[in-house]
Amino acid sequence: MWLDCDVGHDDAMALILAASSPHLKLLGVSSVYGNSSVENTTANAIRVIQAAGIKGVKVYKGAAKPLVKNRVYASDIHGSSGLDGTDLLPDPDMSTYLAQDENAVNAMHRTIMASPEPVSLAAVGPLTNIALLLSIYPEVIPRIKTLAIMGGSMGIGNTTSAAEFNIYSDPEAAHIVLHSGISHIALVPLDVTHTVLATKQIIKRIQDEVAVPKFARLITDLLLYFGSTYKDVFGEKEGAPLHDPVAVAYLFMRNVFTERHIRIDIDCNEGHGRGRTFCDVYKKTMEPANCWLVTSVELEPFWNQMFRRQEIANSSGPSVASGSSAISNPTINNGQQIDSSLIIGNPLGEDGGVASPESQGGGDVFANVVGGSFTEVNSNSANKDNIVANSHTTTFNGDSGETVNGDLNNIGDSQQVVTFRRRLMDRRDNVPNSGMNSGGAAFSF
Repeated sequence: MWLDCDVGHDDAMALILAASSPHLKLLGVSSVYGNSSVENTTANAIRVIQAAGIKGVKVYKGAAKPLVKNRVYASDIHGSSGLDGTDLLPDPDMSTYLAQDENAVNAMHRTIMASPEPVSLAAVGPLTNIALLLSIYPEVIPRIKTLAIMGGSMGIGNTTSAAEFNIYSDPEAAHIVLHSGISHIALVPLDVTHTVLATKQIIKRIQDEVAVPKFARLITDLLLYFGSTYKDVFGEKEGAPLHDPVAVAYLFMRNVFTERHIRIDIDCNEGHGRGRTFCDVYKKTMEPANCWLVTSVELEPFWNQMFRRQEIANSSGPSVASGSSAISNPTINNGQQIDSSLIIGNPLGEDGGVASPESQGGGDVFANVVGGSFTEVNSNSANKDNIVANSHTTTFNGDSGETVNGDLNNIGDSQQVVTFRRRLMDRRDNVPNSGMNSGGAAFSF
């Protein structure tokens, strides 16, 4: 997938979700003006990537203004930088993470055309970059699997009484995108995202369950600031809505959403209605459907996904002490050779398949650290201190050729008995340390 974003507070959470989900492979990130200037949103994307320890992803600078009208920013919500409210974000390493010789539109075109499989897009800012892509390079249209848009409203807007911010920022771009002929466009409107609130209970859960206090504080700083501005501007007392991650989640957990295939049009005229999304829910216009309108999301599975991804970002970010977990690829590292003190085959415990984590650099290999199950786990890792499967693993094949069924026993070259619990807090507080040999760095988080 590709993420097009104007990184502010909710975009930061969307970026973490996109980069850490084992169901998605994040191919690139493009920035666009919106919550702040494109210079700020580009820098913000890089700062989040660094803080979350996201590897192998470049940021491509995109449009600085709308196609037709003057730009608007959301500094009243996101602050002057677009990501105000914390002092824990690093200075952006532009030389490492910003693509210097390619803009966002050309990068999206190159990536989509080079991909052996259709590519999904999540657009969570103004749609200027996407409209330019589809207009300049229409050959990408049949190669886009799904376009998930955070934008619009079935009723009241949040920028004017009629219009939601992303659509209002560039209605002409939104019109181009919705009428482009992409086979699967999904619109996630305010009516849905306003049900996904970062309440006090959610923030408390982050504080309790994210194992590294510095990363927990970073996330809660951002959410508390976002909540305070939402209260000041909109009178929302329960917490800020996490708009943008909902659109990313649609790409890999569509089963928790309800939706209707309808006609949606955009008001591009001047006046009070500019930027309004006309959602023909009752099919009065007789025009063909062009969009899946999302009408609800199940909150519990959504938040469970968000917490799991924050846990992975927490364990791979630079705030983690030296020697603790390093996640180069949040999905299964099948056959991948990585020099690291800890290789995670399946960090989130998603069920399924064969995992083959490999390590050349020594340290510890964990087939599955949080839960879930594999049919088979294979590891042929040189110079390891410990190889550990877990109690959900059906079969483990280590260097010694041992097979483990059911409960975890001594495995490979290690003489340990370790049972892993489902959540990272359980892992931090409750994993027994008996039999740990001195060479391992597995529990230094």
